[in-house]
Amino acid sequence: MGVMDSLETQNADLVQQVTTLHTALQERHTAPPSIAAFEGMGFASQHTDAIYSADTPPAGIFGVGVGHLHDQLWPVVFVLMDLMTAPIEMPSDAGMTLSPAQQLVSKYVGDFPSDLVLIGLPRVRNFAGICSGTAITVGTQKSALGVPATLADGRRGYLTAGHGARNIGDRVLVGDLSIGPVVFSSFRELAPATSAVADVAAITLDVTIIEAPTGAPPITVVDSPSPQMLISMRRNGVLRRGRVWGLAPSFSPDSYASWAEVAVCTPISVAGDSGSAVVRDDNMSACIGQVVGGAENNVTIIQQLQYQLDAIKAVLRS
Repeated sequence: MGVMDSLETQNADLVQQVTTLHTALQERHTAPPSIAAFEGMGFASQHTDAIYSADTPPAGIFGVGVGHLHDQLWPVVFVLMDLMTAPIEMPSDAGMTLSPAQQLVSKYVGDFPSDLVLIGLPRVRNFAGICSGTAITVGTQKSALGVPATLADGRRGYLTAGHGARNIGDRVLVGDLSIGPVVFSSFRELAPATSAVADVAAITLDVTIIEAPTGAPPITVVDSPSPQMLISMRRNGVLRRGRVWGLAPSFSPDSYASWAEVAVCTPISVAGDSGSAVVRDDNMSACIGQVVGGAENNVTIIQQLQYQLDAIKAVLRS
């Protein structure tokens, strides 16, 4: 079933027109206009540069379809706003001098259709649940996005657990969406057995990725854990509450290196929660650390956030 199917019965001619337009405009994927063609349309050079960037649709055209304007249905083409002289170009706007958008469509369909409406849109980006607590996959490892950070090179990113994102350059997935690469990773299995290390990785977000709200106050403060502190962790929109039992400068779960600067807490995590940000329950903008391990239904181990930020040379991004 397609999105146009509901129009077939009463608007068969309109659907056929849109189908024809769609077929004609498909050529833009393989034959985009040349820079010279844009200049011939009177299109400014800074706009042609934008059209040919990686974050714009082929030839500046998003697609073709049907739109409801002025109490009727029209065939419409969705076009990058940079090509438009007005946000919406109605058929009555088409005079002797066509706008760049109208000229561009004409390149593919021949004469500009007398009833075609052009709708200008800004650059459209991927929307996904990209926020602290989002489940991620790196290779075969599943963990969570932790604290939003500004990385050493100034780029926006997130922290997560190092053991969940071990290889620099690996792509990070949220579902099927690739959001960016791993650019730093530190974890116990690579360190000498006698050392205590940060279990943390840094991920940069691709420029096309837009972050979503978490449903909780943004993390704006770095705090330190203390015994008996009430804590919270938000994971995929679910809030879990617990308490800090104690603190340890190093914690050795096995024969590899130790985690440095940890808080031992009541069980608020399960497998796949590594990297999740843990905040004060009485001030959810204050983060004390990220989950690095635990035993389900028994204990959660958190590594101090400031220690992890220092290891990566990053700062909190609010």
